Parts: sequence; C-alpha cells; structure tokens
Amino acid sequence: MNCELEWLAKARKQYKTPDDVSVRAETNFGRANQVTELLERKTLPVSSQPSILLVGIGSLGDHFINPLRCTYTPFVTAAWLDAKNVQYRMVVVDIIDSIIEDVRKRERLYLTHFYFEDYVYTEDDWKRYLAHTGQQDRVINSREDGLVFIDHPELSIESYLQSGIHTAGIPRQFRDKVQSGEITLISDDIAEVDLNCYSKFDLVECTNVLYHLPAAGQMLALANIAHATNKNGLILVNDFGDYNGGTPLFSELGGWLNKERLKQLGLVVDESTETQEEIPDGRYTDVVTIIRALLKKI
Repeated sequence: MNCELEWLAKARKQYKTPDDVSVRAETNFGRANQVTELLERKTLPVSSQPSILLVGIGSLGDHFINPLRCTYTPFVTAAWLDAKNVQYRMVVVDIIDSIIEDVRKRERLYLTHFYFEDYVYTEDDWKRYLAHTGQQDRVINSREDGLVFIDHPELSIESYLQSGIHTAGIPRQFRDKVQSGEITLISDDIAEVDLNCYSKFDLVECTNVLYHLPAAGQMLALANIAHATNKNGLILVNDFGDYNGGTPLFSELGGWLNKERLKQLGLVVDESTETQEEIPDGRYTDVVTIIRALLKKI
C-alpha cells in the first residue's frame, strides 16, 4: 500500500523490540500436528510446492513431565513433508537467539517417558515421526551429548532418566536444506523482520506468540505476515485474551483486531473456534477463553 494505514503508522512509532527478551518458550511435540494437518487439508491441494513460515517455535518443555530443552516443530514438519516427497521452502523465525541456534545445531530429539504417559496421543505421533524418518525408537537411561534439561525440573534428573527418555535423530535432509537455503533460520522479532526477500508464504503458523507482544507489536507482526503471504495463503493464530498478563488480540476478547482491520490487512477469517479451558494457576484454576483462527489472504 502506498499510504500506510494510520493505526499501523502509529504502531510503528510506538513499538520497539525489547532489549531484554524474556518470554515463555514452552513447546510440545504435538504442536507440529496443526501444521501438517493444515498442509494436508488446505495447502497441498492447491500448492504442491508450499512455502511455510513458522513463528515463535519455542524450545522448552514442561517443568514436570518433559523438562527438556528441545525444539520439535520444524523437524517434525520437515519429516512429514519429506516422507510425502513434497518440495517445499521453510522459514523459521524466533526472537530468541538460542532457539534458532538450537535448531541450527541440533542432531537429536528427546522426549521423556512421562510425556508419553500423560499425553496419550504422543506415542502415536512419535511412531509416525520414526516412520517418516526411517528410524527405530531408542530409549536412554543416562546422559548423552545433546540431552539438556531446563533449570529446576519438578523431579530429579535421575527420575526422568530411570523412567527412560526416547530419542531419535533429526530428519536426514534437514541440515542439507538449511545449507541450500530451502530452510532458512532467522533470529529476529516478527514485528520487524524483513520477509520481502523470501517467497511469499502459503501457510504461516503463529500460535502462542502474539499475546507476548503489546498491541503495537501485534499490529506490526500481523501486517508483516499478511504482506508476506500469498493470495489464498493461510495464517494460523490464537488468542488467550489477557490471561497471565498477555495482550488480547481479537476484539471479541478486548483486543484491537476487528473485521474492519482484518479487511484493511487483506485478510478474512477462514475458520475460527472459541473454547473455554481450565488452566491451573497456583492454588486456583482460571477459566480462559481461547480463540483459534485460520486467516486467509484475499
């Protein structure tokens, strides 16, 4: 657009990437399922060589059942695409340098046995990953290079090792694709990173990210993503309202993003779900409204 929207121009003046980035970076193995499900159901039928953007991938597990420093989504998504012989391009953006370095250097994935017990679908997800990458499951009971725990896990490290930790290598072609540029890893703020030098995206996954940003940062981030998305491309976002000090996104939860601003960004809601979830918070349980929306570029 030749003349920037007034509210977006104001956001640009207000927003500054924080010098000290301190955000929750929890992630889980099943997060990639929402990417692969959308690829199969929505993207691949219309784009056989998709370009994918993953934003804010996380690297930390749960303090109790999976207290490992481990990133999953880029590897699980790549394994699924490789198994289907899909030619693709992938860009991964995270504001935390160490997360991008983890993806760049990681050789193996790890999951505690407790995680298998608490999340009933994880074992099936893990078996699919092994099948996609042509590997056998290996369970370790002692430390090895690459196995790193977060600070102050709920149980002793020995407890997790005694129970068993499942491990497998990253997809065989992943490192080669990073070298060739088919997979690009970027340490930057999604509100300000320049995405113009990459192919426009057919699918963007940006969940559990935007509520970390103030409203001005959300505006810039979504405008940045929308500008970099192909016509009919899809953007997956979610909103927890103001839970735990977060900033609401959708106007339904008190945020800035209404139908008019979506239209101004060239977006419409393709699919949307609104659910209520009980989340334990110390001695109490909060009831949180969650909106999960699939936005389409028009």
